[in-house]
Amino acid sequence: MNKLFNEIAESGTEYLPRLVEGLGEVAEFLRQGKENEGIERLSQSLEGLEWVQAVVNGVPVLLQSENIDVLETLKTVLVELEQAWSDQDHTSLADLIEYELVPSLENLYEWFSEQMIQFKETLRG
Repeated sequence: MNKLFNEIAESGTEYLPRLVEGLGEVAEFLRQGKENEGIERLSQSLEGLEWVQAVVNGVPVLLQSENIDVLETLKTVLVELEQAWSDQDHTSLADLIEYELVPSLENLYEWFSEQMIQFKETLRG
């Protein structure tokens, strides 16, 4: 594993908890019928989701591994999220965020943590 990936993993473990918290608020607003607040909060999360998308697309190339389950799951969820957004289906958007995106991001956090431990063990040699 290389240093660049370790930096990505460190950034992820620092940022993902805040993103998960914000997305939880998005789902809650949408469920309460507060679409404006939910959409505003979602727009605040877009930079983080763009970072996640870049990770999903870039990490397999960086690690020279095509099938990383946690990333493949996230890729699918992001496509579904984009579809719900374009359909302006706020109920599906809230469901996807709460039941698929947030758990997938939590899994990504755990995966990053495990990879960082392995990286540190490799350095110790």
